[in-house]
Amino acid sequence: NGALLAASAAGCALARTLPELLAWRLLAGVAIGVVSAVCPMYISEVSPQARKGAYGALNQVAICLGIVGSIFTGLGVTPASPPARWRPMFGAALIPTLVHIFLLAKIPESPRWLGSTTAKADAKRLWGADAAAEMAAGADATPPAPSSWARMVSPKYRRATITAFLLFLCQQLSGINAVVYFSSQIFRDAGVESAVLASLAVMLTNVAGTVFVAAPLIDRFGRTPMLTASYAGMSASMAVMGACMAAPALAGTPLLTSVAVAGTIAYIFSFACGCGPVPGLLVPELFPADLRGKGGSVAMASHWGWNAVVGAAFLPLVARTSVPAVYGGFAVVAALSAVFSKFGVQEPEKSK
Repeated sequence: NGALLAASAAGCALARTLPELLAWRLLAGVAIGVVSAVCPMYISEVSPQARKGAYGALNQVAICLGIVGSIFTGLGVTPASPPARWRPMFGAALIPTLVHIFLLAKIPESPRWLGSTTAKADAKRLWGADAAAEMAAGADATPPAPSSWARMVSPKYRRATITAFLLFLCQQLSGINAVVYFSSQIFRDAGVESAVLASLAVMLTNVAGTVFVAAPLIDRFGRTPMLTASYAGMSASMAVMGACMAAPALAGTPLLTSVAVAGTIAYIFSFACGCGPVPGLLVPELFPADLRGKGGSVAMASHWGWNAVVGAAFLPLVARTSVPAVYGGFAVVAALSAVFSKFGVQEPEKSK
């Protein structure tokens, strides 16, 4: 998969026609889809049992830092930029990709992968003297069985499969990407003319919430309480912003601008504290080792599918209704997601 990422980066940088560029971008999307499913599963399997939440949250941190890096590589690039300006932007993706490929040769295979022939040695590399205890703590209660999609929808695992799908449906339909897309306009209204600075503010808020709240607290309080509280904060932030935007008396006032900026930051911070890192951490814990790959595939199909729906529908919905109406819809979805997280998602036994 690293080779696909490297090839797509080089292909985009060297593309001569629009169809060629789109083809390489499609390949990049396939590779990113694989990575987004495999990375949370690998992190979950190699993390010490007592620190799974903290280590799992680092995946969200890495994504945010990667986005920050991509923002810097795109500084100054516009639709009118000549090829000599945007080709290096795509080519820059080769740097982290090659580092990724190099490091993959250095890290151990997951000792919990059922096909591993070096599980004991890999466990020793990862956990040292605690290897045997970690392997026992992470072992499934039932022996592995043949992996199949039929088992995914069997009575025993149907709830886990539906939960994996709904976790990312709730995450995306609560409006995170719409807020990210719209944040530049909100910050511009507040006097921050640079879209880059607006994007950096959003991403750094995301990093701060993940590092200083999610990572240290997920293992202490549990996945579902953090997720529930996160959605509650997102819903409240959206509701306040939507209500203030809909108030005629506040139209065009500095107060409305301040509320929009503060609400956006509060929403992103709430997202980072649970809704961002928890679903990717939770999904591998819902399934036994022989079904984790398929469970991750279901989750990421939901993630990217609903991501595309929100990205395509947000601006048309705003044009047809209004920003306050759409934000109100996001607030309702986030509130319902909090209820689902509280009463519909079971805390994995191994995370307690």
